[in-house]
Amino acid sequence: MPHPAEVACQVTVLPTMRDRKPCIIVGNAFARFAQHESVTTASDLRRRLLLRDANAAPQRVLLGQGLSDADREVLIHALGDAFVREPAPRATVELTHKRADEHVLIGCLKSLGDHSYECELDVNDVADRLSDHVTGQHLGGMLLVEAGRQACIAALECEYGVDGPMKWGLAWSGLSVHFQGYVYPVPARLVVSVRETNPGEIKKRSVRVPIEITQAGKRVCELELTITLIEQHVLEGAEDRRARQVIDAVLREEASEAAVAQPA
Repeated sequence: MPHPAEVACQVTVLPTMRDRKPCIIVGNAFARFAQHESVTTASDLRRRLLLRDANAAPQRVLLGQGLSDADREVLIHALGDAFVREPAPRATVELTHKRADEHVLIGCLKSLGDHSYECELDVNDVADRLSDHVTGQHLGGMLLVEAGRQACIAALECEYGVDGPMKWGLAWSGLSVHFQGYVYPVPARLVVSVRETNPGEIKKRSVRVPIEITQAGKRVCELELTITLIEQHVLEGAEDRRARQVIDAVLREEASEAAVAQPA
């Protein structure tokens, strides 16, 4: 397969683009979904663009889910202003508490006021345990839960962490999830609200974070996380102590079982 930069130099916007139908572009993992009219996979579209297929370039384009960064780069270069809306940048690893950028599942947050935020679902082509799903049509539920969790963390960072004087650690104590329908590999939006349950507390804050995921104008998933924000150095100390306790308990248990197993 050609290098993405090489492909980007080869493809061009066809002059007849404005006569073509709208199209949703999805990743190869959603090949079954791409069998529907007005949907294609990124690899198939790139192949037809390279062949100068006269029917290749759609009039208007929506980027769906499952696309690699290389796919996006090539398609943006090739299709120019055909995009219905500009693809949103991905949220940072600092906001979402991830170690690798490719594990981030949401776009940058936009403030809605009243301690609420919105962002776009942004699922790339990275295959992991959460995205390993058999149908090839809809997104797995656990992937949506992780996207909601990331949106929750990012909203809390915007509320308390990014420019605040205190460094917080997050202790997650509750989660509820309700699905109203399948979520397909097309654009979807998350709306996150932060609701304090113990206003006035300074060193320990308890919050409820309801999250609504909508697609095509309909609510498809609702989540709510219960979070306690504790000073980071305090939470890290408690985590270290608990880790030591668990290690010692496991070793005692193993030693006890070994002693019982010894022949008389």
